[in-house]
Amino acid sequence: MTAIRRLRAPVLAIVALLAAVALPTAASASPDRVDGDVPSCPAPEGNARFVRFIYLEILNRCPDPGGGAYWTGRLDAGLAPSRFAEIVDMSDENLADNNVAQLYGFLLDRPPTADELVDGVATIRRYRGNARLTAAILSSKEGYQHLTSDASVATPTEQDAAWLEVAYER
Repeated sequence: MTAIRRLRAPVLAIVALLAAVALPTAASASPDRVDGDVPSCPAPEGNARFVRFIYLEILNRCPDPGGGAYWTGRLDAGLAPSRFAEIVDMSDENLADNNVAQLYGFLLDRPPTADELVDGVATIRRYRGNARLTAAILSSKEGYQHLTSDASVATPTEQDAAWLEVAYER
């Protein structure tokens, strides 16, 4: 087991604990943002409040009633909060909507194709991060052309320099 893997669980546990402690109470909670809209999201107590927090922070939405009840029950039954946060973070919904689609939109100004979406989710899940997917998109022919589409860039050396400049800015 690598040092990073050994540190991952304790770090997630600390984040989950800090999030649980820092959560507002039902009386003081104000709904959080979701794509600029304010969701109508009750702020219950205990594990239900933690479920709400994780959904809002990771999925950018309120938990649906069934999902909220399911995960609250699992946490009440002893599921570690850090494990719940990791499950939501690595969910298809989060990886597809908040990672792959966002990367393609940001780097190529377009949504991913169905195949790119599936491959992107698999890549992020396999490597536990988006660095390899980002590198693959930027180093693809389309990514290279997109980043060096400036008409003033004429030579291959100038294209490479322009690509590096834009890549570092992103």
